[in-house]
Amino acid sequence: MRITTAHLENLTDWINSEKGYPEQAWVKADDGTFTAQVLHVYVNRSSGSWHVNQMVNTGGGVRCLRSGTAREVYEFLRGMQEAVFLDDFQKRITGEKA
Repeated sequence: MRITTAHLENLTDWINSEKGYPEQAWVKADDGTFTAQVLHVYVNRSSGSWHVNQMVNTGGGVRCLRSGTAREVYEFLRGMQEAVFLDDFQKRITGEKA
């Protein structure tokens, strides 16, 4: 299967939704300034490779969680998705509240 931008963006959208992270990277204030949404996870392509980034401050600073080919980034995001599944499963078994 060929990995497309839509595959990668769907996974980051799902991760942001499930973890309660902001769904948008930037929010525009009434005065026209933009503020980055801390914890937002997104993918971008630069210098010929894909990057999974997470916002770390309101100024737009990011940390790179993974970089590589589209396939490598896809597998990394699938691993993140499986970790969320396992965490939710453990909470259901032990009766922990979310």
